[in-house]
Amino acid sequence: MTLEYDNQKVHLRRFDLWETLAESEIDYVFVDSIPPSVAFRGQTLDYQMHARSSDSEVIYRLASGPEELSVSPAGKLVWRVPSDYVDASAQAIVVVSNSDGKETFHSFHVEVRDVVTEFAD
Repeated sequence: MTLEYDNQKVHLRRFDLWETLAESEIDYVFVDSIPPSVAFRGQTLDYQMHARSSDSEVIYRLASGPEELSVSPAGKLVWRVPSDYVDASAQAIVVVSNSDGKETFHSFHVEVRDVVTEFAD
């Protein structure tokens, strides 16, 4: 979008990010999924990450996280949250890379809560 110098006209131009990236020679990789913000003690947190890359192959690898957390090479994160997990939150860092060696970090924080089984009156 551009404005003319007198602010009397607005020009809208079509812009397709994916098309522009596909036509460029830029080597890129980035995550475009939104991680969960809450996990519950005694339950399993599942999160399928999604990334875009200039290369067709994207590989995911856990760099840091709770002991019970795992990430598959295809980006499936699974955390079986222990019912006795003591911390109020957890952080994970996943390395996302393509076959050209380009990589980025997907870092996120989840709040850990107890499962509510009863509601107060």
